[in-house]
Amino acid sequence: MVTAITTGQNKADCLNLIRFMAAFQVFWGHASEHLELPVPENIFRIVSTLQGVPVFFIISGFLIWASLGKNNDFKVFVKKRILRLYPELWGGVLLCAASIIVLYGSDLEWKSFTAWIFTQSTVLQFWTPDSLRMFGCGTPNGALWTIGVMVQSYIVIYLLYKFLHKGPLIKWAAVVAAGAGINIITPLLDGQIPEILYKLFANTFIPYIWIFVIGAFLQENFEQLIEILKKYWYLFSVGAVLVTYFRIDIGVYGTLKVLLLAPAIIGFAYRYGKLNVKHDISYGFYIYHMIVINVMIEFGMRGRLTDLWIAFGISAILAMASYFSIGKLSRRAKSRLKTAI
Repeated sequence: MVTAITTGQNKADCLNLIRFMAAFQVFWGHASEHLELPVPENIFRIVSTLQGVPVFFIISGFLIWASLGKNNDFKVFVKKRILRLYPELWGGVLLCAASIIVLYGSDLEWKSFTAWIFTQSTVLQFWTPDSLRMFGCGTPNGALWTIGVMVQSYIVIYLLYKFLHKGPLIKWAAVVAAGAGINIITPLLDGQIPEILYKLFANTFIPYIWIFVIGAFLQENFEQLIEILKKYWYLFSVGAVLVTYFRIDIGVYGTLKVLLLAPAIIGFAYRYGKLNVKHDISYGFYIYHMIVINVMIEFGMRGRLTDLWIAFGISAILAMASYFSIGKLSRRAKSRLKTAI
Protein backbone atom coordinates (compact mmCIF):
# COMPACT_ATOMS: atom_id res chain seq x y z
CA MET A 1 0.00 0.00 0.00
CA VAL A 2 2.76 2.38 -0.82
CA THR A 3 3.37 4.07 -4.09
CA ALA A 4 5.79 2.68 -6.62
CA ILE A 5 9.28 4.13 -6.69
CA THR A 6 12.49 3.67 -8.58
CA THR A 7 14.56 1.67 -6.17
CA GLY A 8 17.91 2.84 -7.46
CA GLN A 9 18.60 -0.29 -9.48
CA ASN A 10 16.75 1.06 -12.56
CA LYS A 11 15.10 -2.29 -13.16
CA ALA A 12 11.47 -2.64 -14.20
CA ASP A 13 9.13 -4.39 -11.77
CA CYS A 14 5.47 -5.38 -11.61
CA LEU A 15 4.92 -4.46 -7.98
CA ASN A 16 1.74 -2.54 -8.87
CA LEU A 17 0.26 -5.75 -10.28
CA ILE A 18 1.29 -7.73 -7.20
CA ARG A 19 -0.23 -5.12 -4.90
CA PHE A 20 -3.53 -5.34 -6.72
CA MET A 21 -3.43 -9.14 -6.56
CA ALA A 22 -2.85 -8.84 -2.81
CA ALA A 23 -5.76 -6.41 -2.47
CA PHE A 24 -7.93 -8.82 -4.45
CA GLN A 25 -7.01 -11.65 -2.09
CA VAL A 26 -8.15 -9.56 0.88
CA PHE A 27 -11.35 -8.73 -1.00
CA TRP A 28 -11.85 -12.40 -1.91
CA GLY A 29 -11.53 -13.49 1.70
CA HIS A 30 -13.92 -10.86 3.01
CA ALA A 31 -16.44 -11.29 0.20
CA SER A 32 -16.42 -15.08 0.51
CA GLU A 33 -17.12 -14.89 4.22
CA HIS A 34 -19.48 -11.97 4.55
CA LEU A 35 -21.43 -12.46 1.32
CA GLU A 36 -21.66 -16.18 2.16
CA LEU A 37 -20.35 -17.30 -1.21
CA PRO A 38 -20.15 -20.99 -2.15
CA VAL A 39 -16.38 -21.14 -2.59
CA PRO A 40 -14.77 -24.62 -2.49
CA GLU A 41 -12.36 -25.00 0.42
CA ASN A 42 -9.48 -26.15 -1.78
CA ILE A 43 -9.73 -23.07 -4.00
CA PHE A 44 -10.00 -20.82 -0.96
CA ARG A 45 -6.76 -22.25 0.46
CA ILE A 46 -4.83 -21.79 -2.78
CA VAL A 47 -5.99 -18.20 -3.24
CA SER A 48 -5.05 -17.54 0.39
CA THR A 49 -1.39 -18.22 -0.43
CA LEU A 50 -0.85 -14.68 -1.69
CA GLN A 51 -2.22 -13.29 1.55
CA GLY A 52 -2.74 -9.60 1.05
CA VAL A 53 -1.72 -8.07 4.35
CA PRO A 54 1.77 -9.65 4.69
CA VAL A 55 2.38 -8.95 0.98
CA PHE A 56 1.63 -5.27 1.57
CA PHE A 57 3.95 -5.28 4.58
CA ILE A 58 6.79 -6.93 2.64
CA ILE A 59 6.53 -4.50 -0.26
CA SER A 60 6.24 -1.54 2.10
CA GLY A 61 9.46 -2.51 3.87
CA PHE A 62 11.18 -3.08 0.52
CA LEU A 63 10.22 0.29 -0.96
CA ILE A 64 10.51 2.43 2.15
CA TRP A 65 14.04 1.16 2.73
CA ALA A 66 14.92 2.38 -0.75
CA SER A 67 13.30 5.73 -0.01
CA LEU A 68 15.34 6.13 3.16
CA GLY A 69 18.47 5.35 1.17
CA LYS A 70 17.76 8.43 -0.94
CA ASN A 71 16.77 10.76 1.87
CA ASN A 72 16.22 10.00 5.53
CA ASP A 73 15.13 13.44 6.66
CA PHE A 74 12.42 12.68 9.21
CA LYS A 75 10.12 15.57 8.29
CA VAL A 76 10.18 14.62 4.62
CA PHE A 77 9.64 10.98 5.53
CA VAL A 78 6.58 11.79 7.65
CA LYS A 79 5.07 14.11 5.04
CA LYS A 80 5.39 11.45 2.36
CA ARG A 81 3.77 8.80 4.49
CA ILE A 82 0.89 11.11 5.45
CA LEU A 83 0.27 12.10 1.84
CA ARG A 84 0.32 8.48 0.79
CA LEU A 85 -2.01 7.10 3.44
CA TYR A 86 -4.41 9.71 4.70
CA PRO A 87 -6.09 11.74 1.92
CA GLU A 88 -7.53 8.65 0.23
CA LEU A 89 -8.29 7.12 3.62
CA TRP A 90 -10.32 10.18 4.61
CA GLY A 91 -12.30 9.90 1.40
CA GLY A 92 -13.17 6.33 2.29
CA VAL A 93 -14.13 7.29 5.85
CA LEU A 94 -16.49 9.98 4.54
CA LEU A 95 -18.17 7.55 2.14
CA CYS A 96 -18.50 4.90 4.84
CA ALA A 97 -19.97 7.42 7.29
CA ALA A 98 -22.38 8.68 4.64
CA SER A 99 -23.61 5.16 3.90
CA ILE A 100 -24.26 4.55 7.60
CA ILE A 101 -26.12 7.86 7.96
CA VAL A 102 -28.31 7.13 4.92
CA LEU A 103 -29.21 3.65 6.14
CA TYR A 104 -29.39 4.28 9.90
CA GLY A 105 -29.44 8.04 10.38
CA SER A 106 -32.45 8.20 12.68
CA ASP A 107 -31.17 5.37 14.88
CA LEU A 108 -27.56 6.48 15.22
CA GLU A 109 -25.95 7.16 18.55
CA TRP A 110 -24.19 10.32 17.41
CA LYS A 111 -21.63 10.61 20.19
CA SER A 112 -20.08 7.19 19.54
CA PHE A 113 -20.53 7.65 15.79
CA THR A 114 -18.50 10.87 15.90
CA ALA A 115 -15.82 9.15 17.98
CA TRP A 116 -15.73 6.32 15.45
CA ILE A 117 -15.18 8.78 12.58
CA PHE A 118 -12.24 10.26 14.50
CA THR A 119 -10.64 6.86 15.17
CA GLN A 120 -11.13 5.77 11.57
CA SER A 121 -9.38 8.92 10.41
CA THR A 122 -6.32 8.58 12.66
CA VAL A 123 -4.57 5.40 13.85
CA LEU A 124 -7.27 3.61 15.87
CA GLN A 125 -9.17 2.02 13.01
CA PHE A 126 -9.54 -1.30 14.86
CA TRP A 127 -12.17 0.16 17.22
CA THR A 128 -15.89 -0.20 16.49
CA PRO A 129 -18.47 1.03 19.04
CA ASP A 130 -21.31 -1.29 20.00
CA SER A 131 -23.77 1.17 18.46
CA LEU A 132 -22.41 0.37 14.98
CA ARG A 133 -22.39 -3.39 15.32
CA MET A 134 -25.76 -3.53 13.55
CA PHE A 135 -24.28 -2.27 10.28
CA GLY A 136 -23.35 -4.84 7.65
CA CYS A 137 -21.15 -7.62 9.01
CA GLY A 138 -20.73 -5.83 12.35
CA THR A 139 -17.68 -3.70 11.53
CA PRO A 140 -18.24 -0.83 9.05
CA ASN A 141 -14.70 -1.10 7.65
CA GLY A 142 -12.74 -3.60 9.69
CA ALA A 143 -10.07 -4.00 7.02
CA LEU A 144 -8.63 -0.61 7.98
CA TRP A 145 -7.03 -1.97 11.16
CA THR A 146 -3.81 -2.34 9.17
CA ILE A 147 -3.50 1.44 8.73
CA GLY A 148 -2.58 1.93 12.39
CA VAL A 149 -0.12 -0.96 12.22
CA MET A 150 1.51 0.52 9.12
CA VAL A 151 1.88 3.98 10.65
CA GLN A 152 3.59 2.47 13.70
CA SER A 153 5.77 0.26 11.53
CA TYR A 154 6.87 3.16 9.33
CA ILE A 155 8.21 4.95 12.39
CA VAL A 156 9.98 1.82 13.67
CA ILE A 157 11.50 1.17 10.23
CA TYR A 158 12.82 4.72 10.20
CA LEU A 159 14.48 4.12 13.58
CA LEU A 160 15.82 0.74 12.49
CA TYR A 161 17.42 2.20 9.38
CA LYS A 162 20.36 3.66 11.27
CA PHE A 163 20.78 0.42 13.21
CA LEU A 164 20.57 -2.03 10.30
CA HIS A 165 21.73 -0.14 7.21
CA LYS A 166 25.11 -1.52 6.11
CA GLY A 167 25.12 -3.63 9.24
CA PRO A 168 26.31 -7.25 9.50
CA LEU A 169 24.01 -10.14 8.69
CA ILE A 170 23.87 -11.13 12.35
CA LYS A 171 22.01 -7.91 13.17
CA TRP A 172 19.40 -8.56 10.51
CA ALA A 173 19.04 -12.18 11.57
CA ALA A 174 18.58 -11.21 15.20
CA VAL A 175 15.83 -8.69 14.42
CA VAL A 176 13.98 -11.08 12.09
CA ALA A 177 14.35 -14.02 14.51
CA ALA A 178 13.06 -11.97 17.44
CA GLY A 179 10.13 -10.69 15.41
CA ALA A 180 9.32 -14.13 14.03
CA GLY A 181 9.40 -15.54 17.55
CA ILE A 182 6.88 -12.97 18.71
CA ASN A 183 4.81 -13.71 15.61
CA ILE A 184 4.71 -17.39 16.56
CA ILE A 185 3.83 -16.70 20.18
CA THR A 186 1.12 -14.12 19.49
CA PRO A 187 -1.75 -16.56 18.60
CA LEU A 188 -0.92 -18.57 21.74
CA LEU A 189 -1.69 -15.52 23.88
CA ASP A 190 -5.32 -15.56 22.79
CA GLY A 191 -7.28 -16.75 25.79
CA GLN A 192 -4.24 -16.61 28.09
CA ILE A 193 -4.39 -12.88 28.73
CA PRO A 194 -7.42 -10.56 29.03
CA GLU A 195 -9.18 -10.21 25.68
CA ILE A 196 -8.81 -6.44 25.56
CA LEU A 197 -5.05 -6.70 26.10
CA TYR A 198 -4.73 -9.32 23.39
CA LYS A 199 -6.68 -7.21 20.89
CA LEU A 200 -4.60 -4.14 21.70
CA PHE A 201 -1.36 -6.09 21.34
CA ALA A 202 -2.50 -7.62 18.03
CA ASN A 203 -3.05 -4.12 16.68
CA THR A 204 0.45 -2.89 17.44
CA PHE A 205 3.50 -3.15 15.18
CA ILE A 206 5.11 -5.75 17.44
CA PRO A 207 3.81 -8.98 15.81
CA TYR A 208 4.32 -7.64 12.27
CA ILE A 209 7.44 -5.46 12.13
CA TRP A 210 9.63 -8.43 11.21
CA ILE A 211 7.69 -8.71 7.93
CA PHE A 212 8.65 -5.14 7.02
CA VAL A 213 12.26 -5.94 7.99
CA ILE A 214 12.35 -8.90 5.59
CA GLY A 215 11.33 -6.57 2.78
CA ALA A 216 13.96 -4.08 3.91
CA PHE A 217 16.61 -6.82 3.93
CA LEU A 218 15.81 -7.76 0.33
CA GLN A 219 16.17 -4.10 -0.64
CA GLU A 220 19.41 -3.71 1.32
CA ASN A 221 20.92 -6.69 -0.51
CA PHE A 222 19.13 -6.22 -3.80
CA GLU A 223 22.13 -6.40 -6.11
CA GLN A 224 23.48 -9.56 -4.47
CA LEU A 225 20.14 -11.38 -4.38
CA ILE A 226 17.97 -10.26 -7.28
CA GLU A 227 19.30 -12.62 -9.95
CA ILE A 228 18.85 -15.58 -7.61
CA LEU A 229 15.32 -14.46 -6.73
CA LYS A 230 14.41 -13.94 -10.38
CA LYS A 231 15.67 -17.42 -11.25
CA TYR A 232 14.09 -19.34 -8.39
CA TRP A 233 10.99 -17.30 -7.49
CA TYR A 234 8.74 -20.21 -8.49
CA LEU A 235 10.38 -22.57 -5.96
CA PHE A 236 9.61 -20.15 -3.15
CA SER A 237 6.08 -19.82 -4.52
CA VAL A 238 5.52 -23.57 -4.58
CA GLY A 239 6.77 -23.78 -1.02
CA ALA A 240 4.33 -21.06 0.05
CA VAL A 241 1.44 -22.85 -1.68
CA LEU A 242 2.27 -26.17 -0.02
CA VAL A 243 2.67 -24.62 3.42
CA THR A 244 -0.68 -22.86 3.03
CA TYR A 245 -2.59 -25.74 1.46
CA PHE A 246 -1.54 -28.34 4.02
CA ARG A 247 -1.72 -25.91 6.94
CA ILE A 248 1.66 -26.82 8.34
CA ASP A 249 2.55 -23.31 9.44
CA ILE A 250 2.43 -21.44 12.74
CA GLY A 251 2.17 -17.83 13.78
CA VAL A 252 0.16 -14.83 12.56
CA TYR A 253 -0.26 -15.17 8.77
CA GLY A 254 2.13 -18.12 8.91
CA THR A 255 5.79 -17.60 9.65
CA LEU A 256 7.10 -20.02 7.03
CA LYS A 257 4.72 -18.68 4.41
CA VAL A 258 5.91 -15.11 4.94
CA LEU A 259 9.56 -16.19 4.72
CA LEU A 260 8.78 -17.90 1.40
CA LEU A 261 6.49 -15.21 0.02
CA ALA A 262 9.02 -12.40 0.41
CA PRO A 263 11.63 -13.76 -2.04
CA ALA A 264 8.87 -15.13 -4.28
CA ILE A 265 7.10 -11.81 -4.86
CA ILE A 266 10.27 -9.73 -5.23
CA GLY A 267 11.77 -12.30 -7.60
CA PHE A 268 8.56 -12.48 -9.65
CA ALA A 269 8.22 -8.67 -9.69
CA TYR A 270 11.63 -8.18 -11.31
CA ARG A 271 11.52 -11.31 -13.45
CA TYR A 272 8.28 -10.20 -15.10
CA GLY A 273 8.54 -6.44 -14.96
CA LYS A 274 6.69 -6.06 -18.26
CA LEU A 275 3.52 -7.32 -16.58
CA ASN A 276 3.26 -4.17 -14.51
CA VAL A 277 0.18 -1.96 -14.60
CA LYS A 278 0.63 1.79 -14.84
CA HIS A 279 -1.90 2.87 -12.23
CA ASP A 280 -1.79 1.45 -8.70
CA ILE A 281 -5.38 1.43 -7.44
CA SER A 282 -4.74 -1.26 -4.82
CA TYR A 283 -4.91 1.11 -1.86
CA GLY A 284 -8.26 2.56 -2.89
CA PHE A 285 -9.58 -0.93 -3.61
CA TYR A 286 -8.47 -2.00 -0.15
CA ILE A 287 -10.17 1.02 1.46
CA TYR A 288 -13.49 0.73 -0.34
CA HIS A 289 -14.18 -2.97 -0.70
CA MET A 290 -15.62 -3.52 2.79
CA ILE A 291 -17.82 -0.44 2.46
CA VAL A 292 -19.32 -1.97 -0.69
CA ILE A 293 -19.67 -5.42 0.89
CA ASN A 294 -21.42 -4.02 3.97
CA VAL A 295 -23.90 -1.99 1.91
CA MET A 296 -24.65 -5.10 -0.14
CA ILE A 297 -25.28 -7.03 3.08
CA GLU A 298 -27.72 -4.31 4.15
CA PHE A 299 -29.64 -4.82 0.90
CA GLY A 300 -29.64 -8.59 1.28
CA MET A 301 -27.27 -9.22 -1.60
CA ARG A 302 -25.44 -12.39 -0.63
CA GLY A 303 -25.13 -16.07 -1.40
CA ARG A 304 -24.50 -15.80 -5.16
CA LEU A 305 -21.22 -15.73 -7.08
CA THR A 306 -22.61 -12.83 -9.11
CA ASP A 307 -22.54 -10.80 -5.88
CA LEU A 308 -18.77 -11.30 -5.81
CA TRP A 309 -18.35 -9.63 -9.19
CA ILE A 310 -20.80 -6.86 -8.38
CA ALA A 311 -18.80 -6.06 -5.25
CA PHE A 312 -15.56 -6.27 -7.23
CA GLY A 313 -16.78 -3.96 -9.97
CA ILE A 314 -18.12 -1.27 -7.65
CA SER A 315 -15.00 -1.41 -5.45
CA ALA A 316 -12.76 -1.07 -8.51
CA ILE A 317 -14.75 1.92 -9.81
CA LEU A 318 -14.52 3.67 -6.43
CA ALA A 319 -10.80 2.87 -6.25
CA MET A 320 -10.17 4.37 -9.69
CA ALA A 321 -12.22 7.45 -8.83
CA SER A 322 -10.17 7.90 -5.66
CA TYR A 323 -6.87 7.34 -7.49
CA PHE A 324 -7.58 9.91 -10.19
CA SER A 325 -9.01 12.55 -7.83
CA ILE A 326 -7.79 12.52 -4.22
CA GLY A 327 -4.81 10.34 -5.05
CA LYS A 328 -3.76 12.61 -7.89
CA LEU A 329 -3.71 15.63 -5.58
CA SER A 330 -1.67 13.66 -3.04
CA ARG A 331 0.85 12.59 -5.65
CA ARG A 332 1.25 16.17 -6.82
CA ALA A 333 1.91 17.30 -3.26
CA LYS A 334 4.46 14.51 -2.84
CA SER A 335 6.21 15.48 -6.06
CA ARG A 336 6.91 18.89 -4.59
CA LEU A 337 8.83 17.33 -1.74
CA LYS A 338 12.54 16.85 -2.32
CA THR A 339 13.55 13.41 -3.59
CA ALA A 340 9.89 12.47 -3.97
CA ILE A 341 9.18 8.78 -4.39
